[in-house]
Amino acid sequence: MSLELDSVNQKSAGERASAAAAARVTPQGTYALPDDAVIILPVRRMVLFPGMILPVALGREASIAAAQAAAKAKQPIGVLLQRNAKTEKPGPEDLCLVGTVANIVRYVTTPDGTHHVICQGQQRFRVVEYLEGYPFMVARVGSDLFGPATIENFNKLGIDATHVKQVEGLSSGVAPIFVEANGQNRILVVKGANDALKPADVDAAGEILKAADCIVLQFEIP
Repeated sequence: MSLELDSVNQKSAGERASAAAAARVTPQGTYALPDDAVIILPVRRMVLFPGMILPVALGREASIAAAQAAAKAKQPIGVLLQRNAKTEKPGPEDLCLVGTVANIVRYVTTPDGTHHVICQGQQRFRVVEYLEGYPFMVARVGSDLFGPATIENFNKLGIDATHVKQVEGLSSGVAPIFVEANGQNRILVVKGANDALKPADVDAAGEILKAADCIVLQFEIP
């Protein structure tokens, strides 16, 4: 078996990773993260949207470590769906690029030793890059992907997007459709930034609305 050695200090790659992780531990015993980074929690067969509150069962050591670190530091956690539910040790390449930042409402350990976190979705994010040197996955994240993509699409189609606004701290509204095996479907409406629309915003677009032949709206707008 060969080990990758540092030509300066002759430490193995594993030793250097451990040293790097130790250097990121604060005096309070939590992990220091860059301002634009979150601890990542991979999940299987579930999607958390902003506004939703869901329990997440933790069975993998890395997931337990990630959730405990976020809970101890009172930091949000990034919930990401893994592409293949059968993958036991997912890496960055096994996860979707868009997920939801969530607050940990409660961390529970049941009598049988099972760990659970109750997560409340806050806003959507996209992964920019993964960071090394932590005992769990950590990633730098960017803002909600749907808002900029929608505005870009409108502009390409020649639709005036002057009054389509991105609201700081709020995700785009979505309405995911869940279809059961028997064909029954359920629609979950997550208003997101649409819920911040005020009558004053409509009044500000009054002249354009009067002159328009067609208006594009989302059903999630109250």
